[in-house]
Amino acid sequence: MIPKVDLNLHPSSDTVICSLAIGEHQNLLNLMKPTVDLYANTHGFDTVFVTYPLTNRPVAWDKVVLIRKLLDDYSLVIWMDADTMIVNPRQNIKDDLDSNYDMHLCTHKGVEPCCPNTGVWVVKKTARSIQILEDIWNQTDYIPNHPWEQGALFKLLGYPNPRDFFYYVGPTEYTHCIKTLDIKYNSMMSWGGFLGASSNPVIVHHCGVPLEERLTSMQESYNLFLQNKQ
Repeated sequence: MIPKVDLNLHPSSDTVICSLAIGEHQNLLNLMKPTVDLYANTHGFDTVFVTYPLTNRPVAWDKVVLIRKLLDDYSLVIWMDADTMIVNPRQNIKDDLDSNYDMHLCTHKGVEPCCPNTGVWVVKKTARSIQILEDIWNQTDYIPNHPWEQGALFKLLGYPNPRDFFYYVGPTEYTHCIKTLDIKYNSMMSWGGFLGASSNPVIVHHCGVPLEERLTSMQESYNLFLQNKQ
């Protein structure tokens, strides 16, 4: 069962954007936070940023704990990895959500059904969402192994090998719960956009490269954010 945490929240919206980073990865969070703060203020969302571990698992798992906690207080939770950057603050992500689905995530390499990247993870407060999160958490064989919670979600959606986006054995009981989100909301620019990128991104994800390289490319995204917020 996903452990409960106390965050002393005071919600002022039905929607929240959240992120978490510890140690040197807080440098990433410090860069992305101003973009999220402005975006949330523009569209009427709350924000929650956590800078300490919530469990004794590898920190990637803590996003599951944080999302689950926030579903107690919000109708919609938008998780963003600390190495994501909003570059177009005008586009409201809620305009591209389908209310018939419990979760929205971008897919790797255009694969369908959704082969999810959890760097941007939109979760509606439903019983099915909570069950999916619990089933992710309960896959203890994934605890020490990259990509952690993302690999667990892969398996739940019929992708048993988290390193093979094209090996699909589904559908599963959860396939119909997940809607593929436009790649502009998780434009994975590393390696020349190998994993999936947009020519007109709203959120850029600087994943899978060394920390210093991420910080450099995130600064470039921040400069684009400053241009686009005018």
